[in-house]
Amino acid sequence: TINSDKLPVIGGAQVYATTGCMTFSNDSAKTEAKDHDFSKGNGICNDCGAYEPAESVDDVYQIDSVTDLYWFAEQVNSGNTSYNAVLTADITVNSGVIDSNGNLASDTTGFMQWTPMGTSDKPYKGIFDGQGHKISGLYFNTPSIQYVGFFGRIGTGTIKNLGVVDSYFLGNQYVGGICGYSVNGIISGCYSISAVYGEYSCGGICGNNDSGAITNCCSNS
Repeated sequence: TINSDKLPVIGGAQVYATTGCMTFSNDSAKTEAKDHDFSKGNGICNDCGAYEPAESVDDVYQIDSVTDLYWFAEQVNSGNTSYNAVLTADITVNSGVIDSNGNLASDTTGFMQWTPMGTSDKPYKGIFDGQGHKISGLYFNTPSIQYVGFFGRIGTGTIKNLGVVDSYFLGNQYVGGICGYSVNGIISGCYSISAVYGEYSCGGICGNNDSGAITNCCSNS
């Protein structure tokens, strides 16, 4: 919960941007930055809930956990659209999102919500290589939103060698199991076994492909 007393106000104390946590003393004119505390080993800061950064090897982020994946999505959607990543393991975000008939589970309580990577003004331009691994249990259920999928929108980006299974994507338009909208992007060697719903421009792999390439992909969405 955000304490509104600690937000910037006109004439109030100066607030500095930080990649760590911010603590506040009893003196409202003083703030103090500190490092995130990941000591519990769950990949989440004990104090503020931030995700621990994924490991980078030769400028390629190694994704092998739910927290790595959500950290990477935050980075992309904050403007780091050219970041590259590889999956180094299968990842399960939620279990039992859809049943054998492709219907959403009757009880979605406790499901971790997914935020698609790449937006209309910040399309993904990097390379995301699944290396033959799969991501299970992505859940997005907001019928008013456009650009929905594992990736919302890619532009000159590449998504390859990836499976997205047991996942549910419901949006307004441009909805796909791998990507909602691709502009000059490349999607190759991917598959989706997911439920995909929307009003317009929906697809098992990609909702709308604009001058991009989709090769060696299949879908049971």
